[in-house]
Amino acid sequence: MVQAMEFAVSKELIDESEAVDLFGQIFIWWQVVGIKGDYPSEWYSFMRITSFRNRVNGLMEPTTLANWVKYTDDDLKARQAAGGSKG
Repeated sequence: MVQAMEFAVSKELIDESEAVDLFGQIFIWWQVVGIKGDYPSEWYSFMRITSFRNRVNGLMEPTTLANWVKYTDDDLKARQAAGGSKG
């Protein structure tokens, strides 16, 4: 996902601000449900994820981010209640 966004921005296929709409919500879901607490130990991967998160957070409205995080937290809790682990 990070590579796809970087590629699209670098080739000027999308404006960086559009990346938030295209990748932001799924990234927040993936970060919370898929990798929360289990970031890769390899430095390059960790830094790419962190860089993308900072970019997404910096480009979106705080209320939008809060809504996406709430939706994702609710989804994670529902999955856990249903007997799933992380996702």
